[in-house]
Amino acid sequence: MDSAKMKALLKESFCTAIEQSLGEPPSECAQKLSQGYISSLAFSCEGDKFTLYIVSTLQFLRHVSSVMLFDDSPSEEVLQDITKELANLVAGVAKVSANKNNVAFGIATPLFVGMGNFRSPLSAYCYFEYAKQPCCSLYWIRH
Repeated sequence: MDSAKMKALLKESFCTAIEQSLGEPPSECAQKLSQGYISSLAFSCEGDKFTLYIVSTLQFLRHVSSVMLFDDSPSEEVLQDITKELANLVAGVAKVSANKNNVAFGIATPLFVGMGNFRSPLSAYCYFEYAKQPCCSLYWIRH
């Protein structure tokens, strides 16, 4: 899959996953997040292997916890689990979309990479805001 199609697929998948989970879609924005909670997920599409990285703000993860788990004071463990679940939701929506178009798509288990700075040498990315605040940046690389 070419890079423009992959960007469109991941962008649409992120927006769909967030809207289904939180009731409102995020918006694409220009502000890059390079610090926050970081998750990753390996996936394959049409035989090509990729890794998706998601950098999320603490504020956004707390909102997700409040809406989805009814937990306004999530523990560090819960925040890390939500971070992984975001990657899983995005990849899951992308897989359903790809499969509807007869495109082979496989996903692995999401990983919590850590909290802190993310230095991306990757040229493939999307930045999003939710409730007019930067919330997540998606980065991916083809291996």
